[in-house]
Amino acid sequence: LSFNCGVEETWIESTSTSTEEKMLREFSQTIGRLGSLKTPTGGWKTRFAPSPTGYLHLGHIASAIFVWGIARTLSATILLRIEDHDQQRSRKIFEKAILEDLHWLGFQADDGIRDAISPSPYRQSDCKDRYRKELAHLWEKQEIYYCHCTRKRLKQLQKRPGQNEIRYDSHCREQNLIESQGLTIRWRVPQRPVFFFDMGQGQLRQTPHQQCGDFSLRDANGFWTYQFSTTADDSHQNINLIIRGEDLLPSSGRQILLRKSLGCKEQADPIFYHHPLLRDSHGIKLSKTLQSTAIREFRQKGMAPEELLGIVVNLIGLSANRQKISLTEIVHQYFSEFSI
Repeated sequence: LSFNCGVEETWIESTSTSTEEKMLREFSQTIGRLGSLKTPTGGWKTRFAPSPTGYLHLGHIASAIFVWGIARTLSATILLRIEDHDQQRSRKIFEKAILEDLHWLGFQADDGIRDAISPSPYRQSDCKDRYRKELAHLWEKQEIYYCHCTRKRLKQLQKRPGQNEIRYDSHCREQNLIESQGLTIRWRVPQRPVFFFDMGQGQLRQTPHQQCGDFSLRDANGFWTYQFSTTADDSHQNINLIIRGEDLLPSSGRQILLRKSLGCKEQADPIFYHHPLLRDSHGIKLSKTLQSTAIREFRQKGMAPEELLGIVVNLIGLSANRQKISLTEIVHQYFSEFSI
């Protein structure tokens, strides 16, 4: 099944009935688990953290629906953060468009970045001094080291059986390289398992040392990596509820370990929810790199925000139809009845 979204030559495949039923069943199980969560001292705090490397697309809106829906159910504070650690691809024009599109759709955060111009502690490119201090803390504990391995060498490493990512083989761990331009900084990942709770899948176990090995905190170009900047931000901003796409599930264990090493042992481990992703008719995740239709294109064609939200609610399997619906109605109809 497909439908025209009002953008010329743009067609979006709907999920099959079986897929919709599966997603709805998993969502119901997730909502059911909300009632078992004990509210932490100070309450719940989550974040929505888009990267300004392109315009918002339908996949982002699906994620935002889960963030706002679950957060409002738990009376959680929502923080809006801009993750522009990728300085090679991040653009101010995208950041400005992201904020405008979220406002147009009704996604109002309780805290966080307000505009694309003013310096903000919720924009990663404005947090370089804090990142340096946190990196220095790891240097003092001798938990990080320099690595001269090139991308070419890393690509030649073999994936472990049953693993979807390449594990770094600790090639430079004991070489005691000194600082110089073009070196990566890696963290000595502890050789122990991590247990954490995901609202969709329950109690999970990961062993980052076996999954990825010593991962990088700063790349050879001097840019902070996703794993480091996101973990440092979540720790510094006291985020205890992380709602994001299922493609990031493998990052959970390593981020928990790094968070503790950054000096956050007094903080309880965050609770996670890794929601299903929107995919095209070939099962490929919608992304900016695949040039999935930007929200701005729908706006330019005159589509109302309620119409677009209705489409996304249908695509993620919460509704069997594509009726117009506001964010407030989404929260009330699909989330609030399970309020705790």
